[in-house]
Amino acid sequence: MPARDRNHDIVIRCLIQAGWSIIREQYAVVVTEDEDNFRRLFIDIAAQ
Repeated sequence: MPARDRNHDIVIRCLIQAGWSIIREQYAVVVTEDEDNFRRLFIDIAAQ
């Protein structure tokens, strides 16, 4: 999992003040083609 940068908390605070809802922070999504071939995508902020 990538580390948070120095702007992460500021972005979260600004999104909340603008009326956004933070659904989830820093998670990985695994995309598979078969058992031996997969990729991980790291998502920093999921907001709605």
